[in-house]
Amino acid sequence: MRFQKRISHINHFTRFKEVSNILIKHGFGFIFDRVDMRKLLGRDITASVRTEPASAPVRLRYAIQELGPTYIKLGQLISTRPDLVAPQYLKELEKLQNDVPPFSFQEVLLIFKSEGIEPERDFAYISPEPIAAASIAQVHEAALKSGDKVVVKVQRPGIEKMVHTDLEILGELAKLIEKRTYWGRFYKVTEIVNELAEAIINELDFEKEARNADIFYKNYQGDKNVIIPRVYWNFTHKKVLTLEYVEGVKISDISGLKTADYNLQKICTNLVDALFKQIYEHGFFHADPHPGNLAIGP
Repeated sequence: MRFQKRISHINHFTRFKEVSNILIKHGFGFIFDRVDMRKLLGRDITASVRTEPASAPVRLRYAIQELGPTYIKLGQLISTRPDLVAPQYLKELEKLQNDVPPFSFQEVLLIFKSEGIEPERDFAYISPEPIAAASIAQVHEAALKSGDKVVVKVQRPGIEKMVHTDLEILGELAKLIEKRTYWGRFYKVTEIVNELAEAIINELDFEKEARNADIFYKNYQGDKNVIIPRVYWNFTHKKVLTLEYVEGVKISDISGLKTADYNLQKICTNLVDALFKQIYEHGFFHADPHPGNLAIGP
């Protein structure tokens, strides 16, 4: 019962049971069989399996979305690793970069209040509907009293506590999987979880993100091929980030780029040049350039 005691010791066994039940419900109970965990958990896993016909990749996406932000971030990380998973899984996991349910505007207002932001005082307008929702936060269009058009990134409520809980659980699971399976050792799953933990904890601090964005903004001043949104520091806090609004087409929207008559070869050249410049000239680079973080401007 060593694993169960370890989870209980960190006071996350209830969440672990929830995670287990969700995975089993979506048809992934075999994972617990392969690491010999069913007998450790006994009656604590009581989920029923989904009955609607869906492929394993689709069911995996359903499970990850139900598990919440930490697992969505893990899925996003894996979606950029064709060396780890088959193409049909990559296709579904890529949808996690966009298909994340939003939280309510009332919750947005509560986050504003906790961060010292007063919408009536600070904004001329803010859209109650988000223009994008991701695993860590969602984004709303807004306008400042000055007339500047901005986007406001708001952290999901309660995510910090949930993330730390999930990371501890994932860490223990990764150790167990490496110990009991060949593929766990081959793919070094503890290193994947450690990489996830470092990335997601950094992402929870929007002031740190703003400082990094400021560095990029200054590094690319005068570069006609790269647009970095400006940070509005008076309206930026640990859980709220306000940036200049910049229009663009998602880099993954190939048909949209072709319809708008963009030069795809030039886009590729500019992107590679920008990445190399970050690494070899600036010494400061974007470590998560997945398609959800890139857009093509006019």
